[in-house]
Amino acid sequence: MRYILIILVFLSVGAKAQMVIKAHANYRPYAQPAVNLLLDDYPNAAAAYSLRNLSSTYTGPLIRVRKDTTGQPEMDIYGDYYGNLDTVGLKNFLNARSGWVTTWYDQSGNNRNAVQNTGASQPFIVSSGVVQRIANKPTVVFLSASNFTVNFNGVSNATHFHVGQTSTLNSASTIFLQGDANTKWYLPVSSGSSGAIYSNVGTPTTYFNGVLNTATTQGQLYTNLINTNVIASITNANTSTWTGINFDLTGTSAYESIRFRSELIIYNSDQSSNRTGIENNINDYYNIYWNGDFTGLLDTYGSSAAAYSLRNLSSTYTGPLIRVRKDTTGQPEMDIYGDYYGNLDTVGLKNFVGAGNNGFVTVWYDQSGNARNATQTTAASQRRIVVSGTIQRENGKPVIIDGSVFSGYTITYFDVSQNWYVFSTVKPSTVASQQVTIGHLGPGGVIGQIYLGFGRSSRQYLTWYNAYLSNSTNALTTNQQLLTYFKTGTTSNWSYGYFTNGAANGSFTNSGNPPNITTNFGLGSFYSPMIEFIIYTSNQSSNRTGIENNINSYYSIY
Repeated sequence: MRYILIILVFLSVGAKAQMVIKAHANYRPYAQPAVNLLLDDYPNAAAAYSLRNLSSTYTGPLIRVRKDTTGQPEMDIYGDYYGNLDTVGLKNFLNARSGWVTTWYDQSGNNRNAVQNTGASQPFIVSSGVVQRIANKPTVVFLSASNFTVNFNGVSNATHFHVGQTSTLNSASTIFLQGDANTKWYLPVSSGSSGAIYSNVGTPTTYFNGVLNTATTQGQLYTNLINTNVIASITNANTSTWTGINFDLTGTSAYESIRFRSELIIYNSDQSSNRTGIENNINDYYNIYWNGDFTGLLDTYGSSAAAYSLRNLSSTYTGPLIRVRKDTTGQPEMDIYGDYYGNLDTVGLKNFVGAGNNGFVTVWYDQSGNARNATQTTAASQRRIVVSGTIQRENGKPVIIDGSVFSGYTITYFDVSQNWYVFSTVKPSTVASQQVTIGHLGPGGVIGQIYLGFGRSSRQYLTWYNAYLSNSTNALTTNQQLLTYFKTGTTSNWSYGYFTNGAANGSFTNSGNPPNITTNFGLGSFYSPMIEFIIYTSNQSSNRTGIENNINSYYSIY
């Protein structure tokens, strides 16, 4: 317990009295809010290092920092009232100088403090007065020689949770966490831009931002593990007892680059049953990835047949949004997920593609739960989302561009004899040519009998089974648009039509059986960037306005 000496001095000045409060030089106005912290809910960690407070029973410092001046003074840095690292006190101590971490304190209660007394091997947290941050949270920066060694006698099995980031893509083996000579985890270990957590003591069970990685010695990493913050959890049984642990991100010298680490929590037990809860706690603090905490469009308007978007649409879908190919040697591909707020992870996307390169969408994942992923394996027909290192946007939101020919994506067969509602968010690139959003693909990928589209001879049209519905008074524009197509009715009396930005533009009534195509459909268009497609094989007339309002609210279309 820390005792504070407070001296009350009363000074009499005439009829008035003044009270002067003087405090001990180490007085720190810290009070922990009355909320459960991570280790309160998930106790018994073997060691816990963080730049935030993890336990309400731990009131010690988070790190000890050395100031790079004559005499090199050091100071313990605590958490502030809210449990965040006291960056104000840290900056005031350093006074525009750099700060090196000499001790990272263990908050588990086991006193396994991570210490590095050699200046050349210490990581830094402040550079010339600037606190180093990732996603607006402080981080410790490890250089090629930076590391900490901790006494871990008595620890054998382990589940560990990491918040960290690398800053380069390479195929060198990089030490992620090292125990004794027989206990090491590496990242990454495969060629190109791929990688996985690899252990030399067996096959660890690894999760990246809540997503299971089934690879053993190699495999595609979740995007954020490479260039933005990631929460990685690893469970690995080790038959030998650790004699110590060294945590750093150093590797082959030819591939060294700066690495970042914000949190490391190690349990001497299998935490599989607690993994989701621990990861959610970490994610709620660092705001790293979408984990379904927020309500998406499909949570309110469910039962879609397929749903493609550059944002998260469902709290139950935590998979990737798109898969992107980088046009470099080897043409590596990577899944791109949603960020913490459900937007496309554009930071991870840009870092993966790199400056000056193009990023082509090879898969547009279906978020409906029906696994109707839209795929395109032919490179010449794949559309770009990154051009020369720049993400393509409309109204500030990412879009998938190109399409001078029907550079579409094959999707699983739909029974078009059913009722249909298709919500399509697109932006025509020209008013002179035909625009198509979804249709039956004939031989060689050519548009077949049925397509739902708009635009012909600079006017809006809708086509269903080679019958044209024209709105000659509604000229086609190059503005971003929300187009809703529908087909409803019975087999003997059915109608179809469309809405533009929530306004009805006409309908067509037909009799007789509608066509029923039994081959795959295509998702794409001529000359029209693609943004979002949500397909229902049911009558959504009662939900149409609500769905359109949700889309318009996000994309600011009309």
